[in-house]
Amino acid sequence: MTGALLRGIFAGLSGLGFVLTFLFVQSQLVSVSVVVAIGGLSLIALAIAGGLPAVRRLLGHTTTGTTDEQETMDWWLARVEPALEDSWNTWSDLVLTIGLGTVGV
Repeated sequence: MTGALLRGIFAGLSGLGFVLTFLFVQSQLVSVSVVVAIGGLSLIALAIAGGLPAVRRLLGHTTTGTTDEQETMDWWLARVEPALEDSWNTWSDLVLTIGLGTVGV
């Protein structure tokens, strides 16, 4: 129970962090050092939640599938969902919902 809880929380934090990294890069609302810090913490959270296979999947080292799938997976943000898929649970949904709600306010 505790393992699933922690994996879910870290998966949610990782997903939230990658979304925030993308939004902050696109909007240029924060400095580069803040974006790098958020991205680094998101990568650490991903490693805690999914281990080395999840990090490798995010970095694109596991390429299987058709050419259309591969073209879609060339974008780093599209690889976040498959990387988090194994460790995502209802706790992840809760963290992501609260995090995005807080950012929205």
